[in-house]
Amino acid sequence: MPNSAKCRLLPDNAVLISYSFNENKVLAFTLQANGKFTAHDFGKIPNLKQDLKNYHHRLSLRKTRGRPVSLRQEPKKNAGVLSRQLGKQLLAPLKKFIKDKPHWIISPSGPLALIPFETLRLEGEEQPVIAQYKISYVQSLSVLALLQERDQVYRYLPERGTLLAMGAPIYEDVNTTAYCPSRVRRNPNPVDFKIAHALVHRSHDPQRYTRAFEQLDKITWCNLPGAERELKQLENLFFLKQHRLRIYKQADATEANLQRLNKLGILAKYRYLVFATHGYLSPQVPALSAIVLGQVNNPPGIDGYVTAGEWPGYDLKSDLMVLSACETGLGETVSGEGVMGLPYAFYVAGNKNTLLTLWSINDDKTAEFITRFFAKLKAGQGQIDALTATKREFINKGKPYSNPKYWAAFVLYGV
Repeated sequence: MPNSAKCRLLPDNAVLISYSFNENKVLAFTLQANGKFTAHDFGKIPNLKQDLKNYHHRLSLRKTRGRPVSLRQEPKKNAGVLSRQLGKQLLAPLKKFIKDKPHWIISPSGPLALIPFETLRLEGEEQPVIAQYKISYVQSLSVLALLQERDQVYRYLPERGTLLAMGAPIYEDVNTTAYCPSRVRRNPNPVDFKIAHALVHRSHDPQRYTRAFEQLDKITWCNLPGAERELKQLENLFFLKQHRLRIYKQADATEANLQRLNKLGILAKYRYLVFATHGYLSPQVPALSAIVLGQVNNPPGIDGYVTAGEWPGYDLKSDLMVLSACETGLGETVSGEGVMGLPYAFYVAGNKNTLLTLWSINDDKTAEFITRFFAKLKAGQGQIDALTATKREFINKGKPYSNPKYWAAFVLYGV
């Protein structure tokens, strides 16, 4: 049972819900602020892994060549059906222990990290749980303890600039079409992933990450015209001199420039870091999960991928890193390691909390969501409260904003 010192890490209004997933067998644990600890064996839930994958696809409305992704699932299991089914399977058995706590801190496992628990519904409820509860995520109780310690330290840092943003990189020397999905030239096989893993973990080659991506025949990314609008809106929000705003876009949104800013100590002087770029999540080789910066005219040794394996070499002192336009690179292997690995890599670099997206979102909606979120931070709201309020605004705004595709992808790992 966790000791009392760790239990005090939980606010009185919060409960930690930790899951363990192995071959559709699920264990769950709850921890209250007063130290009460419970364990629950859900047993083996048939088809859970596939249902989680299908739910992720249903929520994101991902398409291939203009058609919905083919799902190995009966048509009647739409997002609404799965929302209730997964709520019944994953939350209902814990209702007695969590219903009176307005803040749920969820530590997911495996493919559970690929779904936003905010969208699940409890029996008899028409609204998703986000309508009543705040939800944030953490990799484990020990990481929660580390984040709480960092939060206390960062409160006494000398004055930092408010926002440093980098986005709208140049991925292609062409105009982006109205519908421009990112493309992979071929599907890597298991041997490719094994070689990529070996290159990353067993090689001292300074180009090992580049060679690993080449082994996987890396993705061709599309330009993000909406990301530039997002950066402009953030610029308008933090235009006052005291915010010490820095924005890098287009030809300046490169890995080489990020390395330069790091060497100069500039990255460590900002409270919020925003990357309005694509993001690559690699469940097969989590160390390759990355922020994707400019892919055109890079110098030798620069591939534009700032990977989870490389981020610990950076020096940050940020309260929050935001990845506002992630494109998940999910293969047939359904895992959440790539999702959970990036926030931890950022933590090792010195960051505290991470806001990322579980799928790509319409550029305009992303810009509006992020601007609304930062407006609340600027007004003094905490990060979790600001995120919850922004999601509820989207839900209450009506269609198309209320569609989970536009608000549920944003998940916060942190305190």
